[in-house]
Amino acid sequence: MEKMADFYLNQISNQTTKFESVKIRYFALIKFIQGNFKEVINLLSNKKIDSTTNYSQVCMMKMLAYMATDQTKALIDELSLCKDLTDNIVTGK
Repeated sequence: MEKMADFYLNQISNQTTKFESVKIRYFALIKFIQGNFKEVINLLSNKKIDSTTNYSQVCMMKMLAYMATDQTKALIDELSLCKDLTDNIVTGK
């Protein structure tokens, strides 16, 4: 199943910047399901994902990947940032 998802995601041109962040998130989700947590962190550390809009959609997955790879300091930093961003989205601040 993941190979099919990889195949179809690769059909989307990298020149289509409008979909690039979505494509990266989907690839990260595939890697997460496969248990490749280091690759999840690598994908979600991409600058295109770091914008506030995109980041709030992936911060939980990134935190879980940090937990799975025993990166405590990165997890603590991510937890603080993720909480701030998601709180702002929920409260509208």
